Amino acid sequence: MILKRIAIIPSVIALAQAFTFTVTVGIDETNGHQGIGFDPSTIVPAAGDTIVFTYALPEYIKNPPSVQHSATQSTFDAPCTPKEGGFDTGVQNTGSVNDNTGTSFSLTVNNTDPLWFFSSVGSDCKDGMVLAVNPPTTGDQTAAAFKAKAMGSSGSQQTSASSGTSPSSATPSGSVSATQSSGGSTVSSSTAAQPTGSSASSSASSVSAWTAVLAGTAAMLVFGVGNAVVA
Repeated sequence: MILKRIAIIPSVIALAQAFTFTVTVGIDETNGHQGIGFDPSTIVPAAGDTIVFTYALPEYIKNPPSVQHSATQSTFDAPCTPKEGGFDTGVQNTGSVNDNTGTSFSLTVNNTDPLWFFSSVGSDCKDGMVLAVNPPTTGDQTAAAFKAKAMGSSGSQQTSASSGTSPSSATPSGSVSATQSSGGSTVSSSTAAQPTGSSASSSASSVSAWTAVLAGTAAMLVFGVGNAVVA
């Protein structure tokens, strides 16, 4: 019994430390409406966290038109060019939570190195549709600097795979791999993040509550083990 209790503790701690964050593709985070953008556009994950790119627009947006975007990995130096071997959902149509449409891609983050993403459709990238994962908060490679670089980029934007294709099966350097599903279901993969704005506050409060419960459970288990050993 003592060994069983001890074995449970690491599992409880691991569960308390892993978070899932959702990034909606095709939402302007400045006003919450359908538009050019990722919501949130800056995320700060820890290793082991999960990020879900969803093309299903939230239920408060009624009867949204289906629009094409992508979530394509790039680099800071070439924000509107797909990174060779990088993560790419391919071009997807937005859907709606209300009618269970819109593909999702789930990624797990393996480390806290910066990751850069853009939408490869049309002029999305040059219009500022970019996502920064774990960007530096100071220096010349911040999230704001990445967006400015994308919007000021010259030359033609390179487009990723066409709609309906599977994401890149290659694992980008450092952190990301993925699979795809459709019709409102989720895909499995590897990256992670910490959203900003309203989604961040609700996630944070929920996480805090669960962390407290799980931490208390772990403490009780430790206490129980201690008593058992003394007895």
